[in-house]
Amino acid sequence: MKNNMNLMALCLGVAVTAFAADATVPSSTNNQPLSVQIAGEARTAGKLAADLTEALSRKNADLTNVGESVATIEKSLTSIEGLIGQMDASRATMTAAQIVQLDRMKQVNDIMQVVFKNKKELASTTGEEARQQLRAHALMVKQRAELIEKSAKRIGS
Repeated sequence: MKNNMNLMALCLGVAVTAFAADATVPSSTNNQPLSVQIAGEARTAGKLAADLTEALSRKNADLTNVGESVATIEKSLTSIEGLIGQMDASRATMTAAQIVQLDRMKQVNDIMQVVFKNKKELASTTGEEARQQLRAHALMVKQRAELIEKSAKRIGS
């Protein structure tokens, strides 16, 4: 059992090293592939949006923290947009398949940014209809964040 775990750890280390060494995956100044950073931020934004969706789905939802949740999601989405911009600037070093995924990721991000802007405006209003619309927008952000995460992973692999 211990030998199997050691072998798995060794394989994981080799896989991470090989992944990081892929010259076609643009890296940031900290030498971490941008695709890994984008996937991480998208995962975070998706989780935050899912949590907000769940909170808003309750009949007796506490809406006092909605503004904070929206601000936290906005921070992740801003980071995603910046990282995608950095990756786009390195498009010349990428393969054709990676460029296709990058273009898809950019399109999904553009849609997600518009949806989020509408959600941010809804967060400042009150009422049941606004709460339901905010919940729907949070769900859309979650779904687009998942698509961005998948595209980022495809670029890195």
